Amino acid sequence: PIRPRASLSQKVNERQSASSTMVGQASKAADMRAGNVPKPGMKAMNGGGGSVSRSSQKYVAPAAEKPKAKPKGLTHGQMVMQWEANGRDAEGKLIKHTPKKQGWTKDEINRARDRADAERRRAAEQAAVTTTPAGAAGEAVETAEGVP
Repeated sequence: PIRPRASLSQKVNERQSASSTMVGQASKAADMRAGNVPKPGMKAMNGGGGSVSRSSQKYVAPAAEKPKAKPKGLTHGQMVMQWEANGRDAEGKLIKHTPKKQGWTKDEINRARDRADAERRRAAEQAAVTTTPAGAAGEAVETAEGVP
């Protein structure tokens, strides 16, 4: 017998009814052929599917700032060398502790600077006295313009 042509909606209904009786992979394939497949969600993509830009891949989190290490003390061998450099006392024992050298006060710094300046001035005056200028030797000194 000749069957009349089925409309599109009838074909879809037939496929849906056929896929409802199928189980597992076959039903998925039938659904995909029929075109009634829901958009894949995150579950279908195993949690993936999001796009990742190149700039986000290059991002490196700033490293936590570490506190600076405290200076470590001398080793025992280094301390022994220091004690040997300090010398020995009257009983022949190593001198382990020496008084710290005091820093200069402002007055001491100023005195040393003034003393150095005075030394420089004296040295300059002495150098000027030892060289005899041409005018002191009895010769005429001419300036750049030719006027004595």
